[in-house]
Amino acid sequence: MNKFVPWAAAGAGIIALLATIPRSTQGLKPIARFEDKFNVLADNQTGDIYAWIDVNGVDRFVRLDKPSESAVRKNSVPKQENKETPSTVDVRSGNIFEKQGSLKVAGNTYNINTRIKYRAKEESMLYRVAVSVNPQIDPATKKPAQCVSVQQANSLRSVFENDGSSMDVRFEDADKFWVKDVTIPLFVKAANNKDAGNVIDGIEDSCGRVKELIFHGVARNLSFPEYTWVDNGKLLLKGVKISAAAQPAAK
Repeated sequence: MNKFVPWAAAGAGIIALLATIPRSTQGLKPIARFEDKFNVLADNQTGDIYAWIDVNGVDRFVRLDKPSESAVRKNSVPKQENKETPSTVDVRSGNIFEKQGSLKVAGNTYNINTRIKYRAKEESMLYRVAVSVNPQIDPATKKPAQCVSVQQANSLRSVFENDGSSMDVRFEDADKFWVKDVTIPLFVKAANNKDAGNVIDGIEDSCGRVKELIFHGVARNLSFPEYTWVDNGKLLLKGVKISAAAQPAAK
């Protein structure tokens, strides 16, 4: 009988131990201290969370609390050297210089709109010059006519038909020490030369008459760093040749 006493005592101890375990944990399997979920490693005893992060192409293992992670990232930022950016690329590429001008010939007003801009694609200064004529005032309605007259259309054509017709754009710096003239050819031999990158377009009104000429081309004698002064410019219209007495072409 006595030999069963120790076993009875041990059994009573086990029963007492089980009685102290909460019912909510009974039947559950024991879990590991660290759990790997959602690509992070969690410590279920301390609540700390760890993970691998990419810091400038290098994987670093960090504890994901704000001071530790931020410190790692802060220390990984490469130091910036104070160097001036070389002026090999114009930051104003695509900006447009634009000037308006007008000429009055034989009672007709010819409007001249000039635009110049740098395009990195061509690495060149490109220009667009539009020359148009205002329709005449209708005496009956006192309003501009719907279309330009035949005489006006022919006078407009004379801009490119007159040999040597051209226009100058003068650029200068704010102190007026630096001056450069850019000549834009308007006569057909130079202004409609695809090999040189120059093209003439025409826009007709509802009557089928040319009301506007558009000259596209490359301003070959304007380049960096001159474009930084491009806002300071004016049109010199003395070279624009318009025949005032142009007559309708014979049919």
